[in-house]
Amino acid sequence: MHKLYLCLSLLISITTSCNTDSDYNSDNLLKAFNLLSPEERIWAHKVNSLDLIKERVSDFKGIEVDIFYNQEKDNFEIKHEIETSGIDLECFLDSILQVKDLYFWFDYKNLNTNTDSGISKLYSILSERELEKKSFIESYFAKKLDGFKGKLATSFWLSIIDIPEEKSERDKLYQKKYKYIEDYNITMLSANFRMYEFITEYFPNYKCNYWIFNELTDHKAANLKKLIASPNVNVIIIDGNKNPLK
Repeated sequence: MHKLYLCLSLLISITTSCNTDSDYNSDNLLKAFNLLSPEERIWAHKVNSLDLIKERVSDFKGIEVDIFYNQEKDNFEIKHEIETSGIDLECFLDSILQVKDLYFWFDYKNLNTNTDSGISKLYSILSERELEKKSFIESYFAKKLDGFKGKLATSFWLSIIDIPEEKSERDKLYQKKYKYIEDYNITMLSANFRMYEFITEYFPNYKCNYWIFNELTDHKAANLKKLIASPNVNVIIIDGNKNPLK
């Protein structure tokens, strides 16, 4: 009888563990994004103001927003630089969601400070508006993104660098500067579109979010179409008010 009890306890423990792990599965966190069509994967870059908001969002399914957490006020401000003042995130979301139902890419600029309270507050803001499955959090601070594990999709921001043409040199670069990424609990990667070949080669199991800034030249437009056709790409943000795939 004692052995039976131990077996049942072990079975319950394993089942609970399996269920918990499935909650952390990146496929579950990205399910809504996976349903987007190619044209819906083109989003608007740096929508940090309600000025001209209809023009900025009318052609896009999603937008990128820069946010900073203020622990003293226990709120998030939308702005690109910490020294400036910005609009309250909750006011922004409530206003913009009246205009259009959107997906969100949040660039969390100061995730490295007051991390736990910031993560708790941001998740509360998004869950109250049922945006958990329609948002992801980007940050340069990979270790801190672990706090969102199982709650929100995350994306680790990679700075752009010159990629060597020689395979042996690329291997050295990967081993020296990027291999550690696989040790973190992150859902996706984020990078400039010029990093696409390198990321696809060394991180084939990660989806990636890319940015293409400034004027959409013929060269950039060709890369945009190439990237958006790739199964490894989640979304791409661009400047301007028009979606070139529409």
